[in-house]
Order: sequence, then structure tokens, then C-alpha cells
Amino acid sequence: MKRGPLFLAAALFEVLRFFILMIFAAALGLLSPRPFIPSFIRYIAVGQLLFVAALFFLWLDGERYAVYRPLALTGKALSLAAFIPLALGLAGALGGEGFIPAGGQAAGAAVLLLLVDIFGILVLALYRRPAPATTGGATREGASSAAQRGPDDIEKVEGLP
Repeated sequence: MKRGPLFLAAALFEVLRFFILMIFAAALGLLSPRPFIPSFIRYIAVGQLLFVAALFFLWLDGERYAVYRPLALTGKALSLAAFIPLALGLAGALGGEGFIPAGGQAAGAAVLLLLVDIFGILVLALYRRPAPATTGGATREGASSAAQRGPDDIEKVEGLP
């Protein structure tokens, strides 16, 4: 099976995005020693690792996991939409008095987060793997029907009625 490198690259960038998100939270002061907030921020941020899993599985077997591609794309689009109020606050902070008292580290992390989100959206929306070469007269439809699709196929393999 030929695997395209862009999904794997996007998955690795998503891992990097998680750490950039933590740097961003620290730059905003959200991870400072408080009784409850730092643990809560980390708990919320772990959900971002689902993008890593989605892109990894699309790299692993794009045909089988293609049905989850629109879901991952929607999640990335929502992530980008949630960035808009944050970007407005950071733009106000760069001009002097702003909504978020953030320094240069927070602005740099925000730009990196934006770039990784845009890269993820582009990969999910535009990247298509080349069709595998057919051998011996087998068609693409015949090859896709040979892949396991669910519990019915498992019962066929195990010989259950």
C-alpha cells in the first residue's frame, strides 16, 4: 500500500500544535500556579490530539478512514473560527492597550497555531492520494470490496453463520 506523506506530516504538525498551544497558554498566564485552572486547561487541550489520530489514520489507510475526513475538516474549520476572537484580542494587544495582556511569545505562538491550522485544513480539503495501480485486470472497485468493512466481514472470515 502506497502512503502519501502529507497526512503523516500534518499529524506530526498537529503534535507540534499541541505543544505550541501549551506554550501559548503559559504565555497568557493560564498555566500559572493556581488551584484548578492549569489542570483544567490541560484537560481541555488534550482533545486537540484527536486531530493527530485522525490525520495518522488517514495516512495509514486513507480509503478505509475516508468517511472521517469531513469530520476532521469540520473540526479544523471550527478551530480556525474559534481563533478569530483570539486574533482580534491579540491584534488589540499589539497596538498597545488590548484585551489580552500578552507578550511577543504569545503572539508568535498564535501565529504558529494559525499556520498549523491552515496547513491541516488544506491537507484535509485538497490532498488526494493517487489511485493504486491495478494489477492483473483487478479494478479499483474489486480492490475496495476486498477490504474489510465491518462486523459482517469479520463473521465471513471466521466462518460464522
